[in-house]
Amino acid sequence: VATDDNAISIVDSDNYVFLHIKKNGETFAGCDIKSLQFQNKENLAKQHINTITNTQNEASRITLAKSVLSAKDAPFFNIKDVANYTGVVGEIQRIAAIMKVSEGRILCFWGGGVAGYDGDAEGVKLYKTFINYDKFNNITVEPKVLFREPASIEQVSKHPMLGRLQDGRIILVWDDGVWTGYKQYVSYSSDNGLTWTTPVLLFDNAWVCGSTGKIITLPNGRLVMPMYAQNTTFLVYSDDNGATWLQSNILSSTTYNLVEPAAELNAAGEIIVAIRTQANKRYRYYAKSIDNGQTLIDLGQNTTLPSNDCASSLAFDVKNGLMFHAVPSAVFSRTAYEIRVSSDGGYDFPIKYHPFDDQEY
Repeated sequence: VATDDNAISIVDSDNYVFLHIKKNGETFAGCDIKSLQFQNKENLAKQHINTITNTQNEASRITLAKSVLSAKDAPFFNIKDVANYTGVVGEIQRIAAIMKVSEGRILCFWGGGVAGYDGDAEGVKLYKTFINYDKFNNITVEPKVLFREPASIEQVSKHPMLGRLQDGRIILVWDDGVWTGYKQYVSYSSDNGLTWTTPVLLFDNAWVCGSTGKIITLPNGRLVMPMYAQNTTFLVYSDDNGATWLQSNILSSTTYNLVEPAAELNAAGEIIVAIRTQANKRYRYYAKSIDNGQTLIDLGQNTTLPSNDCASSLAFDVKNGLMFHAVPSAVFSRTAYEIRVSSDGGYDFPIKYHPFDDQEY
């Protein structure tokens, strides 16, 4: 704990400031001093207790006691494998889509590699499972179920995208086919993911799903989904629960190689799109839509968001008005997994933290 006449800062063992409390009791997470980076729950809780105990200003102590996290509430989750990588080439599991379907229960789809293939361009089956958790942070994973097998073992069924319709049903869209051109199929569930309708062909245009797992449902019921193809990114949207879709304008760049877009809706009703670029370009490419997905506005690179050869995720917390962006942050490797936080609707991400060690990722 470091103090001066006007403020107190809580730092972790690497001297990263993760809470900053002013003399008047105002508390800031991460501030602008260094990155927000949590080490472990026990260390975090110990520092909170010490800080509260040693804070002399009564107003500050009361504010701090209300705002900091106890050990059981710290922003950590047990790391739990849904499907282990066995070490056999082609058996790597990747690109998961998750959805909370009820309290303590998460639905999960992902592409499971097949031994003897690369587990990406060829040899991928689509699997489903449920992840159950409780308030004590106990996590259990149910046995995986084969949901979709491609027409031949050399092909893929992958890139699941999940959304919730206004009538309560879940919609699932995914890619089927080969590296040179995918087809998209759609299926629905009326019982929170237990059973699904027979898959129906949706698109046959050599497009690719956004591969970031989420279909947005707007307040008016419109579905919006990011897609890409050959250095281009665009949105598709549906006003009939996913039966038919229209396409936005296309953003195209061979300089940045715009692929694997992630899209999310903020509190202002804007659809924010973060797009993977080539690793040597360093930052995510950005776009937004202010007309419910019909038009994409080119915003160029966002220098607060790192980019490498990996898809990222966007998630908006409606209750607190915060946007989260998650991706490995090392430029030329999929390490240094990082979560960044924005309080302005997803434009500037000044706070960042690494939830676990690189070797665990």
